[in-house]
Amino acid sequence: MLACRDLTWGQSAELLRRSVDVILDDGFFLRENHIRCVEAARAVGAVAKIHFLDTPVAVLGPRFRARNASLPRHNFAIDPETRLGFVGLFETPSAQEGATLVVTQPNTDLPRM
Repeated sequence: MLACRDLTWGQSAELLRRSVDVILDDGFFLRENHIRCVEAARAVGAVAKIHFLDTPVAVLGPRFRARNASLPRHNFAIDPETRLGFVGLFETPSAQEGATLVVTQPNTDLPRM
């Protein structure tokens, strides 16, 4: 997994050096991961932007059930307990992490992460 991330970052860094926009979608659960990625982008002369989809927790259950019901080959199901563990680990991005923060919030009154 880490070798794959290193390979992805190496290719992304090369594109960023050439002024090509790159989207990294790797979960980035922890604040330290957000900051490390922002600093790495800055080191190659790029400007980082964090897009955060502020999905209500109540929406996650049905989405995970649908995902688990039609998994592609070599993927694994994520049970409700694991999902709740992930929600507990997640650190919501903030503007203090050194990048422009773009937050998308669905039009709903459900509780958020």
